[in-house]
Amino acid sequence: VPTTMSSDGRIVAYVYADGHVSVQNVTASHELWHREIPDDGHEDECINVRGPMKFSPDGEALLTARWNGETFRIYGYDAVTGICLGKSPRYKTAIKGLAITADHVVYFWDSAGVIRAWKAGENREQLRFHWPLTTTQNQAT
Repeated sequence: VPTTMSSDGRIVAYVYADGHVSVQNVTASHELWHREIPDDGHEDECINVRGPMKFSPDGEALLTARWNGETFRIYGYDAVTGICLGKSPRYKTAIKGLAITADHVVYFWDSAGVIRAWKAGENREQLRFHWPLTTTQNQAT
């Protein structure tokens, strides 16, 4: 079961095989929120995690890489309430890893070897690194 824990160790998130996510307060031993894949197809109301997930350094946000059958997208959720805080542009290659800074800039890499930067809450890239090393700014795919 894919799992991630906040840096202070108080909140843990894990994913079931069907993409259902559960977020638990470890110290209080109770579930904060969970999401399941809805039958009505409202994409923004669910998390179908098919990639990495990570808490922000302050533990206030949970990032997930989501697959909708055609594209990947990163979603940011309030770690305590589960409210969607933002989503990245869509990508056709699998997102393999995530890192997030204290000011909520998300760095992620895909299966094609491209590293991208996205500011949570914006629907555009901040920076993209290609191999061999070149950079492009503000160009979403």
